[in-house]
Amino acid sequence: MLGLKKEQIILIKEPTSFSEVIIPEQSTIAYDGFKDKAMKIYDAIRDSVEPKTFDKVYLTRTGLPKNFSDGITVNKDYFEAFYRSQGYEIISPEKYSIGEQVAIMAGAKEVACVYGTAGHLILFSHDHVKITVLNCFSEGFAIQFWMNQARLANSVWVDVSMNFLPHTHFLSCYLLLPTVQWEEYLKNDGVKLPWDSLLNLKESVFEYIEEWTRLVALFAKKHPKFLETRYNSFTFSNFVEVFSKLIREPINSETKKSLENIFKKNK
Repeated sequence: MLGLKKEQIILIKEPTSFSEVIIPEQSTIAYDGFKDKAMKIYDAIRDSVEPKTFDKVYLTRTGLPKNFSDGITVNKDYFEAFYRSQGYEIISPEKYSIGEQVAIMAGAKEVACVYGTAGHLILFSHDHVKITVLNCFSEGFAIQFWMNQARLANSVWVDVSMNFLPHTHFLSCYLLLPTVQWEEYLKNDGVKLPWDSLLNLKESVFEYIEEWTRLVALFAKKHPKFLETRYNSFTFSNFVEVFSKLIREPINSETKKSLENIFKKNK
């Protein structure tokens, strides 16, 4: 895709001397920024393919099997369904070859995704593409920011995170819900979508709790010291209080017992 021929590439298998070695300057600096020429390699790859004709694309991870090493996100399918209703082509990148992924991005005028590595495919888009990122936790990573900037993208970030249990980037379980920010985003776009009838809040929260406790239990076997220092101040009573506020009703004894069982069976 870069236009190189196989015979131009030599694999060095033993100590070798050269009369001259050309070392390109560093085009990007992690978590910092990029040079003006940084996008040339991505442009070359993009321009080597025939663009697909999907004007609006939603990049999804719902087709992937659950993998606790990659983290768990609850309610991704809800947001995927929304973008499908708005005429977006739903794309699972892992189902396409590299060339096809590049062609999809090369043709897209609008891209949306939950924050993650799928959004990095914007590097193969054309300048001024619109990208909407649904943020799944309170922090944002500079890498996606500078990618958006490098593409001169029209960037929209919407906070849909409702994570009330402790988490880190590498021990991640996220709860996505239609937040106040999400409702404001829909309002600004002139979209009216009553979400209460499309989402069971209590079931979502229960699923989040169960996935989180299972993930933490698996992680604790490998990194017990980390969990002791990170979560030692988090108590079940803290959790019950937050849960009660989320579902907007007091927790009865039956519900509380069910929550306790989730924690116990994954202990």
